[in-house]
Amino acid sequence: MAVKTDHLGAGAFIKSEANGDLSREAIVIVSGSGKLLAGTVLGKITASGKYKPYDNDNADGSQTAAAILVYDVDATSADVTTVGIVRLAEVWTNRLQWAASVLTGEKAPAYTELATALVIVR
Repeated sequence: MAVKTDHLGAGAFIKSEANGDLSREAIVIVSGSGKLLAGTVLGKITASGKYKPYDNDNADGSQTAAAILVYDVDATSADVTTVGIVRLAEVWTNRLQWAASVLTGEKAPAYTELATALVIVR
C-alpha cells in the first residue's frame, strides 16, 4: 500500500513573522528546479541571484540556506517569481521541505545559516 503524505500548504511552516511584509521578499526560482512545495528550504545562486532547493553538496551558492518558499510553485521549465521568507521569522522544523538529496544530518548547517538572517527553526 502506498503511503500518502498530506501537504499543509502555503505558509503553514511559519510559526511567527515580522509585521507587514518585513520577513518576506519577492524571489525567483530558477527554471529546472521542478515542482516545489511551500516550506522548501532554498539556496541563492551567487551568479544570478535566483533561488533553487538548498543542497549543501552544490557549489553555486545554493549550498547555503537563504530562504524558505512560501507558496507551491512549478519551476520545471521556466523561472517563477514567488515569495520567500528571508528574515525575521520563526518556522516549524517538522513542516519544512527538503531536496531529496539532503540527509537528516545535513540539515543542521542549514538551520545555522538561516539563523544568520534571524529565521529561527523551532
